[in-house]
Amino acid sequence: MGRRPRAVRAAAGRRPWQYRASREGALIREVRIPSPFQSEQQVVDLIAAAITPRTRGLAFCHVTRGGHLYPVKSLCETARSQGLVTLVDGAQAVGMFPIDLADLGCDAYSASLHKWFLGPVGTGFLYVRESARDRIRSLFAFDATREAPAFDVPGTADFPVRAALEAALRFNEAIGVDSVARRTRYLSDYLRRRVGTLPGVTLLSGPTPATSCPGSIIFEKQGIDAMALIPVMDEQHRIHIDEHQRDSHNAIRVSTHIYNTTAEIDRLVDVLAAIEM
Repeated sequence: MGRRPRAVRAAAGRRPWQYRASREGALIREVRIPSPFQSEQQVVDLIAAAITPRTRGLAFCHVTRGGHLYPVKSLCETARSQGLVTLVDGAQAVGMFPIDLADLGCDAYSASLHKWFLGPVGTGFLYVRESARDRIRSLFAFDATREAPAFDVPGTADFPVRAALEAALRFNEAIGVDSVARRTRYLSDYLRRRVGTLPGVTLLSGPTPATSCPGSIIFEKQGIDAMALIPVMDEQHRIHIDEHQRDSHNAIRVSTHIYNTTAEIDRLVDVLAAIEM
């Protein structure tokens, strides 16, 4: 994955709201969630406390970039009890573990499919609950109706790229999403144990399966700047990691998918133990 400016990458999910704020005067209220947070209820309580009579919707991640797993179902129930629309970003969730959109109860769920789903770049999906179609409109059709909401982009479609999704879907179904979840959880737990033995390491990912996703963890290592570490690992050791310099962290982000091995994790930890910067 190429490295893009952090400001652009971090703002991707916020830009539609920033656009509405600048053009229409919509008020955006960002809720600060601790990283890591202590429990699912802590997240629900913090967001519930920020809701006012003027609030119209909630937008949040299913899994954050730092690997924190949000209590989507509870948040949606909280929003529904106050008549709010819920929009969930599932970019870091789809393909990693089973997701039942009906059970989650969200009004809209979107995801890119080049991440854990292993699809081609430029693919994704938007789900809109039928009962919410009269509250969620797109810019693509001024004449949209509930029966024909027209959420898709008009014009020529990229059919070859979409066709490639079939291969990704067959691959994922052959393995099984439950198996993917077990494998990625096993690898990330193994990584936690290994990096936890290194001096100066602080684990930042949630301590339980209820607060952390199966496949990504973040941690800080004393004396190491995460951004400076990336090219060193890439160019000198052929190990690709990522940074998580946000949420007041200077963290290293490591994702372990089904194709990774414990031997690769051992090599990563050995390099981190020996590296001097």
